[in-house]
Amino acid sequence: GSAGQGLRLGAAVLMDAVDCQGFAGGFTLGVVQAGFNLAGKREMRGGFGVANCEANRHLLGWDWKAEVCDSDDWTPVDVPFVFGNPPCSGFSLLSSKEFRGIDSPVNACMWSFIEYAAKCRPEIAMFESVQQAYRQGRPLMQRLRDRLEELTGDRYELIHLLHNAASVGGAAIRSRYFATFSKIPFGIERPELTRLPRVQDVIGDLAQIADAER
Repeated sequence: GSAGQGLRLGAAVLMDAVDCQGFAGGFTLGVVQAGFNLAGKREMRGGFGVANCEANRHLLGWDWKAEVCDSDDWTPVDVPFVFGNPPCSGFSLLSSKEFRGIDSPVNACMWSFIEYAAKCRPEIAMFESVQQAYRQGRPLMQRLRDRLEELTGDRYELIHLLHNAASVGGAAIRSRYFATFSKIPFGIERPELTRLPRVQDVIGDLAQIADAER
């Protein structure tokens, strides 16, 4: 099955993953650093963020191809993990009230994510958004799960993951939501925020770079 596919590196096998609307590559880099092999990047017309990822292949790997086109034309890849962060402005408090909500036109990007994931039939598909996408948009998340099951014929658990970036080592107080569609039921331990990040935590490594250049 797709769960066994990946790039063999020494005695380890890196699981393959596809970035679908990962944009500038922050999430993409995190996935690669977590041990996945990037096997593709898919973006809408305009290709926002693709150039940034191309310029950082030394960090993201060399064996992936980006496709910038209509979502119906994205080439599926047999991978166990599809991830991304389609636009969250349909639920962002920074958007006007008239634009926000389950039926916001920008949420079409979430549907495109799900329909592409269905073509890949991964063990897990996950996208990031603002926490309002859970608090106000939970019915939409359920409809997305239903669509994924309809297209694949597979059963997916819908897991709602809420966390603060600072609680998992991030440098900012940033509450986020990950809609997770998984064939494999699993539980999540919620990390506690015990310490706020300091400026030194964020930029302290720059001193090492300066020393190396002297």
